[in-house]
Amino acid sequence: MKPATRHSVSMFVVPTALGLGALASSHCARAEDYTATPLGSLGGTASHAAAVNNVGQVVGSATTAGGLYHAFLYVNGSMTDLGTLPGGANSGAEDINLRGQVVGESEFGPDSTLHATRWYGASAIDIGQLAGRWSTAHAINDDGVIVGTLSSGDTYPVAGRWDGSTVTNLAMPHTSFSHALGINESGQVVGQQTAAESYAYLWNGTVATLLPNTGSDSISDAVAINRSGQIAGWARALSSPDNGIHAILWSGNGAPRVATDLGTLGGLHSVALGVNGAAQVVGYAETPGRVRHAALWSDGKVLDLNTALSAADATYLTLAVASAINDHGWIVVDAEDSRTGRMSGAYLLTPAPGHCRRDHGGPGAHRGNRGDSEAHSRDAAGGHDGAPEAEAGMTREDVRRSAWGAPLSVNLALHDATTSELWWYHGGRFVLFTDGCVKSVHR
Repeated sequence: MKPATRHSVSMFVVPTALGLGALASSHCARAEDYTATPLGSLGGTASHAAAVNNVGQVVGSATTAGGLYHAFLYVNGSMTDLGTLPGGANSGAEDINLRGQVVGESEFGPDSTLHATRWYGASAIDIGQLAGRWSTAHAINDDGVIVGTLSSGDTYPVAGRWDGSTVTNLAMPHTSFSHALGINESGQVVGQQTAAESYAYLWNGTVATLLPNTGSDSISDAVAINRSGQIAGWARALSSPDNGIHAILWSGNGAPRVATDLGTLGGLHSVALGVNGAAQVVGYAETPGRVRHAALWSDGKVLDLNTALSAADATYLTLAVASAINDHGWIVVDAEDSRTGRMSGAYLLTPAPGHCRRDHGGPGAHRGNRGDSEAHSRDAAGGHDGAPEAEAGMTREDVRRSAWGAPLSVNLALHDATTSELWWYHGGRFVLFTDGCVKSVHR
């Protein structure tokens, strides 16, 4: 069993794009280079990256040496096997929140029933079900509220919500099938509901509202939602000439919401799978040759992420799908590696060093003197001889490669529009990051 992924096109629709009154599929020039980091393996030959949180922890699924699929957690350069529920052979992780809580699904017991699962630390916890036989968890917010899909007996699967103590069926009137794929910090839930056709919906805690499409003959799915209520997904107009799917961003937290066609890379089809707080959207789009490439939509343009790789990485990697993007612009992708022949390998893309605005000598930029404290930093935290001091405007990678090296510990604070991090070092020294860029250095 290969676990279903959080960001997947509905099982009832063949992935193919559309005719929305749209943003033109203008191609953006190479905005910035990315560094591609392989996430490793669990002993097998395939892996899939599903989600990344704002501290860079990544989750997904990977094959073991025995050919089974297991959920994994990637932290600080190491992939960890999260295991399964008792008696289960396969599992898959689909989302992670800022507290490091992971959700997905695992087989359970001798009959290999699929159960929604939460991992925290080394423990796999069965989240629970209704009266049905199986359940899956697709997303979790920072309050620990989980959404997914569950079987409710002999009927079609329905969207479900777990709040830590109660399992709620989000079944909607006049709907035969539904699933929930995303939830934000306000508790807004998005997914797809199916009656005669399948439509993207937004659930606000009490009522589900259909999202605007391309007309009465359209079908759509909502996959992810950010803190501002912007929603990423896809839509397809059945009467469109190309009979395909296009990536969509729904904006406007009130009514009516506006659906924007994000376009393609010159091919017929595209699908949006993730959105961050800056409304940057990731997914995949087809090229004119009908090849699927990982794509980033930002500021009204679409970028083929393959063109933003370093020259060295581009010689052997082909990025096929981007599943998620965090608020620092870190993206998880699945790629083909020509060196190994692997058709599915998980990678983390991080903006190349230097993408932050350099603010040398600006407010709060405490430099101090290079001397004993610098040597202490190198010895205790893995700093580099001859490397520059940490300073305002650097990225995380810049700091890791600087004389300061890796931190002893990290504290995270999430605000309405920004994320702050404190990287602590020996002697009470720390580096303050705001949205992934160094704000100040304190010696």
